[in-house]
Amino acid sequence: MNAILDATATSPLFTSTAAPFLLLDDDLTIRAANRAYLDATEQTADGIVGRAMFAAFPDNPENPAADGVRNLSASFTTVLRSGRAHEMQIQRYDVKPTTARTGFQEKHWLPVNTPLLDENGRVAAVLHHVEDVTAAAVLLD
Repeated sequence: MNAILDATATSPLFTSTAAPFLLLDDDLTIRAANRAYLDATEQTADGIVGRAMFAAFPDNPENPAADGVRNLSASFTTVLRSGRAHEMQIQRYDVKPTTARTGFQEKHWLPVNTPLLDENGRVAAVLHHVEDVTAAAVLLD
């Protein structure tokens, strides 16, 4: 990992916060996930760290309208190209818990993707933050 990734992944602000955060390098490989993120997505660090984001979190194959990969990918591209944070609208993005024997769970998230810049002002990493808004989103449907 580079210095930005190392410093962020080991920072108590990242590791101890109750806010779910995922740390991605500029190739969108998952480099770290805090406990809150693992709990929110029902994953393990061993199951996702080191994997490409969309290999670890694919679209739900049973939902033909799934657009999570496409929309999140577009947000990441915006962040990587612009060097500015991107706040997404509520996004349905189902997850498959590591403990699940079958299928995906319907989830709705409010994602914010923030660039982490190196000393030259280039994007070195992306900090992906989500809030699980499933309960509220399901009530609105």
